[in-house]
Amino acid sequence: TFTKSVIKKWMKRQNGSEVLDLCSLLKTLVIEISLTFHKDLENHLFCLCSHIEDC
Repeated sequence: TFTKSVIKKWMKRQNGSEVLDLCSLLKTLVIEISLTFHKDLENHLFCLCSHIEDC
């Protein structure tokens, strides 16, 4: 599914790190969603991500 493919891409970017970076996952989702759906949604999710610490 779409979500699983995004998570797989994100896991590859983590390079096997045991620490899961929620914000990097959100950024990956933003990128994938913006390519798949609409730019307005990208902006909304980026705004959400920017409110998370260490983003």
